[in-house]
This record gives sequence, C-alpha cells and structure tokens, in this order.
Amino acid sequence: MKQTFTTARTLATGIELVGWVIFTLTLIGTAIALNSGNTPPGASKLVVLAAGATGTLTGLGLVLAAQLVQAQVATAINTSQILEHVANLKTQTTRATMEPPVTARHHAPLTARPEPYVTKPQAEGRFLRMVKGYELHKYSDGISVGGEGRYPTILAAEKRAAELAAGE
Repeated sequence: MKQTFTTARTLATGIELVGWVIFTLTLIGTAIALNSGNTPPGASKLVVLAAGATGTLTGLGLVLAAQLVQAQVATAINTSQILEHVANLKTQTTRATMEPPVTARHHAPLTARPEPYVTKPQAEGRFLRMVKGYELHKYSDGISVGGEGRYPTILAAEKRAAELAAGE
C-alpha cells in the first residue's frame, strides 16, 4: 500500500500560506502604524513594534511548522521508495555460493595451537607471549626465549628476544 499523504501535504501548504500572509500583513500594518501621524509619541510606538514583532514571529512560526510537516512527509515517501527499491533488488539478485578456489591450500588458523595455561595456569613450559617473533615460555627454572636458555625475569627474556631479532 503506497501512501501519498495528500491530506498532510495540503494542510501543510495551507498553513504555510496563512503564515506568509500573517507575516506580510503584520509587516505592512506595523509600517503603516509607525508612519501614520496620528500615533502618540513614546510608549505607544513601543507597543506597535512589540505587536508587529509578535505578529511576524507568529507568521514565521506557522511557516516553520508547515515546512517541518512537509519535510517529514517527504522523508516518509522517500523511505517507502527506498524500501520498495531494496525489496526489488533482493528478488533480482541470485545467490551465488562463495567457494574457495580449488588450488588454494588450507592453512590452520594461528590460534589453533592449544595454550597450556588455559587449563593449567602453573603448567610447565606454558606460553607467555610473543616478543619480536620469538615465543616466551615459562618454566620452573626461568623463562625460555624461542626454546633457548632460561632467563630469571620476563624483562631479561624480552631483552634476549630483542637481541635475537636484531641478529646479535
């Protein structure tokens, strides 16, 4: 069911027209009242200006409200057209299955290696972290760097991994 919102658009157009008429008539009336020679000086000119400002703001407020309604209606119509277009796209597209090329070799993900510390945090030889491409493992007598040696602290092991990575 496609909605056109003709009533809302017609009312908004009418309200906008009334707003512009009020705005115009108030400006003209204020100008005439201020320029006529029969207005007493002083506070009465201020009253005429206040009434004119109130009238013009009322007219502009009606124009604003009408344009907001028209924008909302335009948004609703455009949204329904977009949804209709997207629905037509879904029926037109074919569902092709994405299959890997036959020549592609299978690689195990990098996280496939079970980490011993997950189940046993104090396990011997548990993996700590990677530093500069070298694995650090925790043992009871220290920390090994890439399976080499034992270092008393993690900082010493990280320093050795940096040295190995630098080629020293």
